[in-house]
Amino acid sequence: MEIIYVDSLFFLNFIIDYLLLVLSFKLCGEPIRRLRCVLGAALGALYAVLCFLPGFGVLNSAPGKVLLWGLISFSSFFGCGRALRCALGFLAVSAAFGGGVWAASMLAGGGYPYAGAIRLDLRTLVFAFAACYAVLSLAFPRRLAARHETARLSICLRERTVSLTALRDTGNGLREGASGRRVIIAGIADLAPLFTAGEAAALSYPDGAAALMALSKIDGAPRFVPVSYRAVGVSSALLPAFTPDSLLIDGERDSGCVVAVSPGGVSGDGYRALM
Repeated sequence: MEIIYVDSLFFLNFIIDYLLLVLSFKLCGEPIRRLRCVLGAALGALYAVLCFLPGFGVLNSAPGKVLLWGLISFSSFFGCGRALRCALGFLAVSAAFGGGVWAASMLAGGGYPYAGAIRLDLRTLVFAFAACYAVLSLAFPRRLAARHETARLSICLRERTVSLTALRDTGNGLREGASGRRVIIAGIADLAPLFTAGEAAALSYPDGAAALMALSKIDGAPRFVPVSYRAVGVSSALLPAFTPDSLLIDGERDSGCVVAVSPGGVSGDGYRALM
């Protein structure tokens, strides 16, 4: 009799799916959304458990697997700049990993799958994932490395638009605390066309808390939220951030970002913002 422990099955699949989602984000050059990865991995792990329960055999069918891919992709990648590309990347990474696991299982004497499950121990699983990552690293070396490339931004607020070049750095993990959205930082000098003279003057205050206070007293000003950050020589500080009416990154709409306004400039060799 085949004995399957539900807790082991759930957590093993959770770990696998989480690592595959992280790898998909890296492969597509997108900042990793770890909470989204946790949600997607939990859905995948729950699916794996349900497949072995009576009455859920239909989940093992092709439509059931396509539905799972759609649910995991939506929960993990919705709102990022390259959602479809990430979803297809997740499909490709999963297929590569599945083939690697099957091959490793056969080499380890695991035999053919039973009811869609492959028998393998943890060492075989680790070896298969490492082999999959190594192959993808050779195929996409720049994608899986930390990226320091530029992107073209188009930020629209109240029918006013500014365009500027941003440094795309996957090492930047700054997030807006309440929503978890990614933060793009630009200087007030570059964002000034989006604001009235009074708003621009308030956003020029070096103290973020004072800037937020001044903005709250201006009628009709956009809603700003504080973004806490730390940097070299700065233990803790605030930047006022707003949600643009629309944001295009390299021509693709992205609703998963807020724009923080720095009183000083954010510039370097060929860029005027940081994301």
